Amino acid sequence: MIVVGWFMSIIITLTLTVILLAFLGIASHRINDENKIAIIRMIIGIGYCVFVTIILDVPLNFNIPVLSTLFHLTQIVILFIGFIYCVYQQTDQIYCPNSLFIIRALVVAPIIEETLFRGVFIPYLLTNGCTSIFTFIYCSMLFGLAHINHLITEDVIDKAAIINTMIQVGFTTLFGMYSSYVFFSTKSVISCILCHAVANYLGFPDFTTMSDKKTAIIYIIGITLFIGSFFIHGILF
Repeated sequence: MIVVGWFMSIIITLTLTVILLAFLGIASHRINDENKIAIIRMIIGIGYCVFVTIILDVPLNFNIPVLSTLFHLTQIVILFIGFIYCVYQQTDQIYCPNSLFIIRALVVAPIIEETLFRGVFIPYLLTNGCTSIFTFIYCSMLFGLAHINHLITEDVIDKAAIINTMIQVGFTTLFGMYSSYVFFSTKSVISCILCHAVANYLGFPDFTTMSDKKTAIIYIIGITLFIGSFFIHGILF
């Protein structure tokens, strides 16, 4: 791994993220078929991820601590327990993803994003002198920034599109913090990929269902248990 110093490592990782955004934007330019856009983006993402890993010369850790990974997967299920309850209540509306969604959202996207933002960027920044806390926050923000690409694909960029994108960026930044926590905890890219895939399948929580008192209580219980599970993890692992 080439050592360039903490400041240059920040500039390099930020630049690489912006370049990725530019490539994804170009991929969706003047293409109206969403399936074609998804396929092109997957190809670009995989190629770019391999390119960045090679030029930064970061060795990837594909070992998987089974017990710790299972604990983190359980954390995600607990966090989404309100959503799972809503799906159980509406069994006629259970979402069955198509094959392209499975490949893109559950396989390719988690592999690309976790390899890049956790497996490559975190060790690279740490090796170049960035503190653990800074790296934790910075990589999470870069991960959120990368999801501005959803705004680029909008036919009309209006106030609603900007607000929706900002909400998604905020949510993905928070998830980026959790995924960074998983990486610091397990030192495994695979663990992060698995957690990311499960979170992508469950999707963004629909908090509008919290208008029902029972559902709201279940959501609150899930969030409370999720927060409490961090203390349990600290004791067990």
